[in-house]
Amino acid sequence: ATLLGCLTSMNDRLNKLAKLTETLELISIDASMFEQFFYRAPLLCVIADQRGFFVHVNFLWEETFGYHESDLVSHPWLSFVHPDDIQPTVEATEGMANGLPVKCFENRYRSKTGQYKRLRWIATVFNKGVAYCIAEEIK
Repeated sequence: ATLLGCLTSMNDRLNKLAKLTETLELISIDASMFEQFFYRAPLLCVIADQRGFFVHVNFLWEETFGYHESDLVSHPWLSFVHPDDIQPTVEATEGMANGLPVKCFENRYRSKTGQYKRLRWIATVFNKGVAYCIAEEIK
């Protein structure tokens, strides 16, 4: 896929998630509807907090990395990042904290077996510093 195609496709998906979140806030939609959407999405979806922890991950995280959701949310997400990718990842998240969305950022995450898998991310921060992120594995 081309970089432009990646940006367009992933940005569209992130915009849809952002619009859903805004809609949830505006019409106070039942939380179970959001959960159905989030947990059935065909990409790696995650909501992260300001402390550096995943708050929610969808089912693909367990399928892709072998960790149960409770493992992923109980450790700082940076602890799963490849050591060579930590600094660029920190820089990308600092940019998000300053209002810059992440588009087609790549890094590697450690699976339960110890192997690293390359991910391509698109993410943004919305209200109260909550980060909404979508990633796809690059094979």
